[in-house]
Amino acid sequence: MSRSVILGGEIRARDAGGRTAYEWALALASLLLALVIGFAGGDNLGTFFLAVLMGVTGVALSSPASIWGGRSPAGLLVERVYAVYRRRTGRNVFDPALATGSSKMSRDTAPVMVGDVRITEVPYSTRGTASIFRQQAGGPSYYTVVFEVQGAASGVQEEDFEDAAHIGWGQVLARCARRTSPVSHVQSFARSVPSDITDHTQWLAAYVSPDANDEVLRSYQDLCLEADARAEQHRSYVVLRFNSSVVLARMGAANGGGLEGTYRAITNEARAVMELAVTLNAITAFRPLDNSLVASLFAHCQDPYTYAIDDYEAASIDRVWQHLDGGASRHGVQVNGKGFTRVGYIPRDGFEVGELPVQALKHLVSGIYPPVIHSVSWINALQDSQQARARARRHRTRDHAKKRERAKKGMLSDGTDEVMLGASEQRAQDLMPGQGHHGAAWAAYLSYTVEREDQLESVATHLEAAASNAGVRHIEWLDRKQDLALAAVLPLGRGIRP
Repeated sequence: MSRSVILGGEIRARDAGGRTAYEWALALASLLLALVIGFAGGDNLGTFFLAVLMGVTGVALSSPASIWGGRSPAGLLVERVYAVYRRRTGRNVFDPALATGSSKMSRDTAPVMVGDVRITEVPYSTRGTASIFRQQAGGPSYYTVVFEVQGAASGVQEEDFEDAAHIGWGQVLARCARRTSPVSHVQSFARSVPSDITDHTQWLAAYVSPDANDEVLRSYQDLCLEADARAEQHRSYVVLRFNSSVVLARMGAANGGGLEGTYRAITNEARAVMELAVTLNAITAFRPLDNSLVASLFAHCQDPYTYAIDDYEAASIDRVWQHLDGGASRHGVQVNGKGFTRVGYIPRDGFEVGELPVQALKHLVSGIYPPVIHSVSWINALQDSQQARARARRHRTRDHAKKRERAKKGMLSDGTDEVMLGASEQRAQDLMPGQGHHGAAWAAYLSYTVEREDQLESVATHLEAAASNAGVRHIEWLDRKQDLALAAVLPLGRGIRP
């Protein structure tokens, strides 16, 4: 029996607002100001109403709502003001020729979206090295390691065996979600580009005998042309993120202390996680990315027309960032004056409600005709089962309370509350003690690259049609902030708001 997964159901924000620290600060400041005005006004009725208006307005502006896409009006306003600021100051354009500093991928040599990223190449095994990213983008620093992975071969498979990789990967995520694990986030990143058969045809022209049968040559030529129109080249990556935590600090101290001890702890833990993935048949092979592999991957993801994904010598780790112009188009970022990349994300209510086959998302990665240069990023912020269980219990209690209150008042629902209740019931069942399940907050992003600006909308429609086959009913394109959104579709372990 084929396995399925439920991704839909969370179609409305649940928690008290889900405010950020800045939104909480605005709400509390407005309430405090309202109290001050109220007490200062004494018995003045006008001052009293002004204080009430001040408090209600502050709370309302700082409260995320479904009508605003899960954001608050204040947050959207600040975002828009910041976009205008970037445009007027030129911070939405990154020119590597004008970058200062000499540190690899540092704040002075990287776009605004990246922040401060330092890369250190450390020994991984007797045969190779791995690059560890130390990142800081508006918060505490954290570390990431990138692995290229190879999945199971496609083709005709038994139904149960086809889902074995998904079962194994779920067990790997559960292992990373334990309180004793320093891994905080796991990103799955897939890159797909149309295949280039130029080298193959050149080899044929050089080595095939001129006396070969014309009918056979024509038949093979037709096959090559058909493959050229449909074939895709895929690469899959896993990014393990390690937040600065007590667990990581303890492991670092056990490995000699200092930054070197932290790097050794990260390397040992990352190797153990990836070897477990192979053991559980989640993947068949993996390799860590060193500086040359990192440079080629990041350069290709920005400008696939100049850098091939396997061109390890064309890009340098010191100058991996390309010329990025966020003001050239409202719908995308122009790269090196020629290609345009557009980023979108799948929101909370973006998936169909109900069960989806675990293989559904492969329609977003491969099989798109005609082929499109695109990336798919899925990131999980892992939660220990005990924490996830407490949160699920809180959501379930609220949903049942709303149901009883609605029944008491004799009110009819539009179906939203029932869907939310079903989602919380499912999570409560999955997170029961002994099930082996842990919790996760997830985010999914999609990007594509075209040569001309006038192709952006048509290719977006093309991808949205393919996404519907994967159970995705809505993609929100991050227009007006594409210069910042690009970081979410790079293997940096980002994409979830803290």
